[in-house]
Amino acid sequence: MSEKEIKMTIERVIDGKRVGIELTPAEISQAYYIKENNYRRQDILNALDEMDSLKIGDIDLSKDFLKNSTTFIDDVIYRYEKMDDHLEDYNMAIEDVVDNAADDYADKLVSNYVQNMSSSDKEQFIESAEMAMDRNDTNKPAFSKIEHMVYEKLIDERRTEHTREVSSENYKIYQLKDGEKYHGIRFEPYHMIEAIGINLNKTDYDLVYEGKISEIKGNSIDEKLENIYSKFNRYETMPETFMGHSLSISDVVEIGETAYYVDDIGFKKLSSFLDNEEEEQDEVLDLTSKSGRSL
Repeated sequence: MSEKEIKMTIERVIDGKRVGIELTPAEISQAYYIKENNYRRQDILNALDEMDSLKIGDIDLSKDFLKNSTTFIDDVIYRYEKMDDHLEDYNMAIEDVVDNAADDYADKLVSNYVQNMSSSDKEQFIESAEMAMDRNDTNKPAFSKIEHMVYEKLIDERRTEHTREVSSENYKIYQLKDGEKYHGIRFEPYHMIEAIGINLNKTDYDLVYEGKISEIKGNSIDEKLENIYSKFNRYETMPETFMGHSLSISDVVEIGETAYYVDDIGFKKLSSFLDNEEEEQDEVLDLTSKSGRSL
C-alpha cells in the first residue's frame, strides 16, 4: 500500500469518527494496524541507526539499503513478533534476522529491492553508482557490496529488456556503395572518418543482407553484434543470400532503430545514419587503410 493510500485510510477512520460516518470493523482494524506497523517501522529505522555494521557472510549491509528494503523491515517485524520473550528490543530482532539468514538471503533482498523501484529510480541508481565508480580514485570500494549487487541486477535487467525489445526485429547489413566517391573512406576506422568531417548515412550505403536478430546468439546487443561480425566475416559461415563482401570496417549493422559502425575495435553507434536528409559529401579525400580488423 502506498503512503498516499495509508494516509487516506487513516484519515477516513479519523474523519468517520468525527462526523459519525458508519465504518466497518475491517476499516477500523486496518487503519490501526497500519498505524501500529508504521510505528514499528520507525522504531526499526531508529534501531538501525544505533547499530554497528551488519553482514550476511562476507556481504556488508548498507544501513541506507536496509532502511529502504521493505522485505528486510517486514522480516524484522515478523521476527520481533515471534520472539519468545517478546522484549521491545528491535536490535535483537534485526541481529536475529541477519544471523539466521540463508545463503541466498542477500540475493532475495536485492531482487525484491529492485522489483519495488520505479523506472526513474532505477536509472538514477545506475547513474549515481557509475558516477561514484568514476570518481573513486582509491582502492576502497565506491559503495557497499550489496549496493553493487543492486547495480549489477539493474544492469542485467536493462540488458535483458533491451534484448527483449529487439528480439523480434530484423538486423540489416549495409556496405558502402561502389564508386570513386568512397575511395579513401572504405575500410577506414570511425575516428578517421570523423577527423575529416564526413557524416555517412544510409544514402551512402547499399543494403546487402537482412535477417532475424532472434537467430543470432547473445544475451546483449554487444554479444549479438560480435556474433554477427563472426558470422559474416568468414565465407564458410555466410548465408547464401548474403550479397556483399565479408563484413569489414566501414560497414554498418542496423538493429531495430539503431545503427552500428563496424570499427577497427568493436562497434560505434551512429546517431545520424538513419537520417536520410544528410547532405552528400562533395569533397573526396584519399586515405590509406590503417584498420586493425581484417578486411
